Amino acid sequence: MRIGPLRHRIQIQAPTLERGPRGEWSNDFDPVVTRWGSISPLTGREQLDAGKMEATVTHRIVIRYYAQLKPTYRLISQGRVYNIESIVNVDLRRRTMEILAIEDPNLLYLSGDIVDEDGGEITDEFGTVIGYA
Repeated sequence: MRIGPLRHRIQIQAPTLERGPRGEWSNDFDPVVTRWGSISPLTGREQLDAGKMEATVTHRIVIRYYAQLKPTYRLISQGRVYNIESIVNVDLRRRTMEILAIEDPNLLYLSGDIVDEDGGEITDEFGTVIGYA
């Protein structure tokens, strides 16, 4: 694979289960590694769900081979959150991986903070409310 198409910085995040200060458990994601890759949209659709318009956009993401990548991980690039649907080891040669992912249209990732685009709360990595969108 030529290096030219790999022009997007992609952060790979692994899910973690953490215990909060009051003893409650919370699911979170921690950065694992950052890689160069290519991201190209495949399809997009909109549907009406419970009176609210929901958009779904699928993407093909190609990165150099990374053996630890799992479908439970997520990818972040340019503030967009991608949930992994499938991972393919292209040509079974351990050189490149093709990932099919669905962009989460309700989340933006801003320097460690998750922002709900629907006007919700902005929280830091510890769940503390630091503002409103």
